[in-house]
Amino acid sequence: VLAAKTIGIPVVIHESDLAPGRANKLAASFATRIAVTFEGTAKYFPEKVRDRIARTGVPIRAALAFPENEGADEELHLDPSVPTIFILGGSLGAQRLNDIVVTALPELTTIANVIHQTGKDNFKGVEMLAKVVLQKGGNPGRYHPFPFLSVLSLRRSAGAAELILSRAGMTTIAEIALWKKPAILVPIPESISHDQRANAYAYAETGAAIVIEEGNLTPKLLVSEVKRLFADEALRKSMGEKSASFANVDAAVIIADELISIGLSHEK
Repeated sequence: VLAAKTIGIPVVIHESDLAPGRANKLAASFATRIAVTFEGTAKYFPEKVRDRIARTGVPIRAALAFPENEGADEELHLDPSVPTIFILGGSLGAQRLNDIVVTALPELTTIANVIHQTGKDNFKGVEMLAKVVLQKGGNPGRYHPFPFLSVLSLRRSAGAAELILSRAGMTTIAEIALWKKPAILVPIPESISHDQRANAYAYAETGAAIVIEEGNLTPKLLVSEVKRLFADEALRKSMGEKSASFANVDAAVIIADELISIGLSHEK
């Protein structure tokens, strides 16, 4: 950024989290434009740069922007007589989240199909433990663990799901919002990451999600919240609709257009 400023090249920065990190706070003074995800992010920047700030949202891969409503039941062999919960731990998984989900499976699978992206490093352990746990009760045929989902399978899982349980990475939140799905978010503890907790609560303020701190999450609480949300169709519908106030499918286009505009002006 300093090098660009020194030789007169325009700088555009993007802040995906609610509170900007040190690098973007420093870079803001040199930026021609500042793109943000949350309306509340502007207050973290100096007043002198706030007229350069625009809420664009987070750019999401076009292939993931919309759920696929066809084919999930056939591909995943879902039971159409019960709703579906889709559990996302990220591509590498979330061990604590996985452990709680597996422990809760005997109850969860009596009320829902469970699509569970475990993360590739955790898949074998989760699969083995789930088999043992489900021998004690529940419906093993409704549990569908995967180490990682392809883009099409991810879209199909999102299309089939009535509820999503996820960590609170900003890209994942943006995808859930675009899918217009109600969500339970379990952010990484603040001792590991400050961003996820702040992002989760800021998104929950829209009414599209509820947040459960990892330290408070137990199998019993998880089952209780899932039951509560599945029992209230109007609430789930409202949560899905409220996500629209946060989602921006055109985020990448808006940013790209502005980059091109600035680039052409600079060239002249």
